[in-house]
Amino acid sequence: MKNTSKKKRRSLNINLNYADGKDTESKFAISQNAYFSASGESSGDTLNQHFNTNSQSQKALFYINYTEPIKESGFLTFFIGMDQTNELYDKSAFSYNTANGLYDKYIDSMSNTFKNISTQHCERISWYAQKNKVNYTIALSSLSYSISNSPLNQSKISLHGTILLPSFYFNYSISNNKQLRLRYSKTAQFPDITQLQPIPDVSDPLNLKLGNLSLKPGSSHGFSLSYNTFDAISLRTLYLSISSNVNNNQIINDTKTDSIGRQVTQPFNHSGGYYVSLDFSRGLPFKKRSNSINLATKYILQRSINYVNGNKNMNDKLSIAQSISYNSEQIKLFDYMISANVNYNNLHYSNPSNTTTSYLAYGASYNGNLNLPFGITISTFLRYSYASGLPVAYNNNIWILNASISKTLFQHKQGMITFQGIDLLKQNKSITRKVEVNYIEDIQTNTLDPFFLLKFSYFLGKGKN
Repeated sequence: MKNTSKKKRRSLNINLNYADGKDTESKFAISQNAYFSASGESSGDTLNQHFNTNSQSQKALFYINYTEPIKESGFLTFFIGMDQTNELYDKSAFSYNTANGLYDKYIDSMSNTFKNISTQHCERISWYAQKNKVNYTIALSSLSYSISNSPLNQSKISLHGTILLPSFYFNYSISNNKQLRLRYSKTAQFPDITQLQPIPDVSDPLNLKLGNLSLKPGSSHGFSLSYNTFDAISLRTLYLSISSNVNNNQIINDTKTDSIGRQVTQPFNHSGGYYVSLDFSRGLPFKKRSNSINLATKYILQRSINYVNGNKNMNDKLSIAQSISYNSEQIKLFDYMISANVNYNNLHYSNPSNTTTSYLAYGASYNGNLNLPFGITISTFLRYSYASGLPVAYNNNIWILNASISKTLFQHKQGMITFQGIDLLKQNKSITRKVEVNYIEDIQTNTLDPFFLLKFSYFLGKGKN
């Protein structure tokens, strides 16, 4: 007798996608450049160039996914797929001819025509099982890749190989409101065709880009473990998570300065980078659940690697963030939230020519609503923030004050009219620090001056309660 229940759980999915695209670009580059050697000698040039770029691409994706139920609690899944992209790229560069005022001098060193074919074949088998409080998935993928590039009048470039990508997912329901999850997966990073090109990209004369034919695909091992609980009666919450990534053969850049001061960038493979983070949050309601305290903590430890003039530089970044907030609601008459946060960041360079840098940012905020009779609500938002360890111009005390008054309208409160003032203290600024492997960037953005809004809202249904 055939098992009809298994038939109902069996599935077959076949998918075919195709895309075709064309792109045309025309741009001009005009620059005056000065170069200085270590001995103090200088030279320069003036560039006036025109670039025409035409590209075409065809992309086809085909896969078959088949799932077969095994027993009552398990599924075996087979996946076969192919992804192929064909690209035709034609770039022509011309310099300005002062004799006739036309861009008709062909620049061979900046022109390039090539055809690129990128193909990936993926085969995956996975097993999913669920029994009582446990469910898990074990999968193994085989990814075969082939990248071929045929530049005009150049030898053919080819890169091919096979990568095994295992993954594992485990979920354990300790109880209805307590969950434990474990994840592991290996992912691949492939070089793109611009990173493999043997012809230098000299469209920016001060920043040259070189390809690397010996590049290999990189990979990353990701791991995470998390636990969370939620009490529906007391509304207490707890979340704890640790996650990490370890890179192997990561594609990074080596940046050099040549004899005349130009920056030359070339990618290559290197292992050793990693990322580790720890997250913790806790929600604690009290006084008949009308009040609550929420805590959140996050630790990040990250190592990035780059090369400058052939010298290896490891950048170790430590980031710690802590926040606390208090929420209160007093019989719908008055509700408010008070919060505070502190963030500490430390960046250490292994290269002795770079100094260790650290900065501290902290702040507090208040957000409250006073609900008066006759549908009148007065709202106030106040925030204070400060950052230290940044350049002097960025270490500012910033106070933000927004306020509004609103009134509900109509019998069922379907309408509301609100008068709102934004940045009443005229101090609103955005200060952020961007930390990369070879530079630190501090950004300060001035926003709109104080302004006022008068708005009307209409709610479908019965309106606001």
